[in-house]
Amino acid sequence: NPKATLQDFLDSADEIDNSIELLEGATTEEEYEQVKANHLIYFLDGTYRDNQRANERYESGKQLIVLDLDDANYEREEIEDKLEEQGLFGLVYPTARYYYDGSKRWRLIMMADKAMTKDTYKSTVEGVVQMLDLDEGADEASSKIAQLMGYPFRKSDVSIVIGTKVNVNQFAKKTDNKKILQFTPSATIATSSKSLMDFNHDQARLLKEA
Repeated sequence: NPKATLQDFLDSADEIDNSIELLEGATTEEEYEQVKANHLIYFLDGTYRDNQRANERYESGKQLIVLDLDDANYEREEIEDKLEEQGLFGLVYPTARYYYDGSKRWRLIMMADKAMTKDTYKSTVEGVVQMLDLDEGADEASSKIAQLMGYPFRKSDVSIVIGTKVNVNQFAKKTDNKKILQFTPSATIATSSKSLMDFNHDQARLLKEA
């Protein structure tokens, strides 16, 4: 819904039966995976051709940068501090694994200052991960534009860090339009004993004059 806000997102967390009880009651990894696959709520922003979720069908509108921080056992306060140091807005809340076995796994949602393309989304995610020094914990799936992410389970479990939106342009990959001729030097050139001064071109002449 293009009119949905992050406040709507937060307010609806308590209205959705997101099965915390099932996660807390799971006793095996298999039961946990069954709950994740069949009973939890996921979200995705942006529009997709024919409403089919696939990276190649993405069209426009993605402004949420969502990271799953699964592998580094960060404390929630560490993530909040990283956001505050960079002056960035973010929502931080536990993922499903936390309710199953208490693991320190978190989801971080930030906002971009403009809608992203597939390329700029990937470069922005990678840039934000490096900027916040989250390389150890960020799941690689976070850079996939069509990746589903788990909804928050309780509004009271979401912490809000006040700050600015992420500037997408600062992470844009620079393109160089210069045409560069690639070649392999011949054995003669590679083993030549001539110096730059021995060649008749502008740079050599300038050197001689100097």
